[in-house]
Amino acid sequence: MLTMLIIDDEPFERDGVKFLIEKYNLELVTYEADSGENALEFLKHNQVDILFTDIRMKGMDGLQLAEKVREMQLPMKVIFMSAYGEFEYAQRAIDLKAIRYILKPVQVEEFLIVVSQVIQLCEEERKAKAQQERMEVAYRNEVHYEKQKLLSKLILG
Repeated sequence: MLTMLIIDDEPFERDGVKFLIEKYNLELVTYEADSGENALEFLKHNQVDILFTDIRMKGMDGLQLAEKVREMQLPMKVIFMSAYGEFEYAQRAIDLKAIRYILKPVQVEEFLIVVSQVIQLCEEERKAKAQQERMEVAYRNEVHYEKQKLLSKLILG
């Protein structure tokens, strides 16, 4: 199952996101953090597929958090939410390879569409990675078999 870390300094906002995930049976395990610093500490010890973060927070904001995540090369999808539709925030979110930028108050329909798309994207990437790993194993097995066959021919003349 996929995991989502919800970061917002307002408990009401985090609870609202968790409520929507539960209400609409989205297949996500959720974790939460009340600051960018706490989220970063969590990410150092836990794998997360989706980062759902507010942009403006005290201390490390969501943009700074996403920048740290990219520096750490953590392969997660980032969704920003903000009460501010300012162009600079949206531009920075794009630069940080965010999947989406949702304005607060979060509209249920938009939330469901965005999160469902991100879940589907994560699942497709997982399937592709698993297929790639299976192909690599098959290739290694084939190479090993061919080496054994060649060695047998050399030994047996």
